[in-house]
Amino acid sequence: MPELPEVRTVARTLDRLLKGKAIEGIEIYREKNVLDGKDHFVSLLFGKRFLSVDSHGKNLLFHLSEGTAILAHLRMEGKYFLRDEGEERGKHDILLFHLAGGKALVYQDVRKFGTLEARKEEELWDRPPLSLLGPEPWDADPGEIYRKMHRSKKPVKELLMDQRILAGIGNIYADESLFEAKVHPLRPGLTITEEETNLLLKAASSIMKEAIERGGSTIKSYHPEKGVDGRMQLFLKAYGHGNEPCPRCGFPLRRLEVGGRGTTFCPLCQKDPGKPLLIGVTGTIASGKSTFSHHLEEKGYTRISADEIVRDLYENPSIIKQIGRIAGVNAVEGGRIRKDVLLRKMGEDPRIRARVEKLVHPRVFKEILSRVKKIPHEGKAVVEVPLLLGSPIEETMDLVVFVHAKEEMVRERLLARGKDPREALKVSPRFDKGEVRRKCGLILDGSGPLSSFLEEIDGIPYL
Repeated sequence: MPELPEVRTVARTLDRLLKGKAIEGIEIYREKNVLDGKDHFVSLLFGKRFLSVDSHGKNLLFHLSEGTAILAHLRMEGKYFLRDEGEERGKHDILLFHLAGGKALVYQDVRKFGTLEARKEEELWDRPPLSLLGPEPWDADPGEIYRKMHRSKKPVKELLMDQRILAGIGNIYADESLFEAKVHPLRPGLTITEEETNLLLKAASSIMKEAIERGGSTIKSYHPEKGVDGRMQLFLKAYGHGNEPCPRCGFPLRRLEVGGRGTTFCPLCQKDPGKPLLIGVTGTIASGKSTFSHHLEEKGYTRISADEIVRDLYENPSIIKQIGRIAGVNAVEGGRIRKDVLLRKMGEDPRIRARVEKLVHPRVFKEILSRVKKIPHEGKAVVEVPLLLGSPIEETMDLVVFVHAKEEMVRERLLARGKDPREALKVSPRFDKGEVRRKCGLILDGSGPLSSFLEEIDGIPYL
């Protein structure tokens, strides 16, 4: 959805194209987009002249003669452009204004979510949506914005995008403003200080003014003018750059969901002061995950291993009893789990595997989170979890590292550990390459000699 800079750019373009032009006719092809009804819209606007076009937040404001106005919202893919009279109607045309001088102003919307409404000028600000909108960032009182944020437990990114607090900021410029101000997007509003509020407003104002000068960010369908792209997307530092190196510190930018919106930030530059830095490591069996996590432990990281937690669980009498019921009595002998038998049964019977995982995994994830809470906020930890991707703890990680190795090397290592490669590989997790590339900020090949692998880890500047 176009944000303030894109809408302001559209307004400037339309102001230049429409000023002084009279409306000689109106054709409405889809009445649902005209909120005040076709008859009222046409009767109020017919014969009026366009005086100027401006915007507030994400809303377009067309000011016409005789104190009339049009309030419009582009929503996802709405666009306005001039067309020569007589040209064929477009498939996605919603509305057309016939203008004096042989031109027509067309409103086109592929998704059909955009709206238009005719009003008297004095009514524009008296009722929603404009009456509900907050100020634009450069007009905001920092103290008032701080008070509104400080009353909320919602993530600060959601608050930045709340049009009742600040008008015009959407997903793109929220990411950019938070990155510039070095504020973590998931921090609750009540933890944001007055100084950070000032930094956020300053960043939002500066970035959005720059975006206006560059014609906005052409993301997906937005174009300020037919056949013309904005250029701000070439200068975005965070939005759309997930897993790329941070332009400030080199740490891989992280992409998460915040309030249902994709969010990109730097976990190091925008560190949440209320939690330690968490490096999650996952990957194929016998690939080098443990080598990686043990090496970071030597560097001062707290190490948490899901496999070690599972081993502890398998010593729990209650878990042993339940495993016996799930996998059969021969999976338990002398009050202990026979791991080789359990592994074989899980590989042979998907139902047994599913029931064991349902029993064990929630307890493992709960224990990991419990241990993370005990780490000082200024600390750092490496969390080794074979099934990290898609798990409840994935989004708590600041960096996800994926370690893989060639199959022949994996088999050699499993044999050296006294394990049957065939049985072990049956229950080893499978990874989708697309998901790995999308979710993992660092991908390492652990196939080579140990010394080379450790040297590679040591060469990563942000670890």
